[in-house]
Amino acid sequence: KHLQSVEPYFHPDSSQYKKMIKAMEKDLNVTSLKYQRLEDMLAATEVGPNNLCTYCWTGREFN
Repeated sequence: KHLQSVEPYFHPDSSQYKKMIKAMEKDLNVTSLKYQRLEDMLAATEVGPNNLCTYCWTGREFN
């Protein structure tokens, strides 16, 4: 199936994202699968976004 946009799959609260995670759990034969959110990771590390590489989330190079 060709998707017009993958944008809905980037938002953890969207129904498309939740369906995708459920399918991945089934394929991996696991009971749960979670991905860290940028905001939660920054809060947990207590490091500001300018002091930590966030390329995986933002696509911006770390200076």
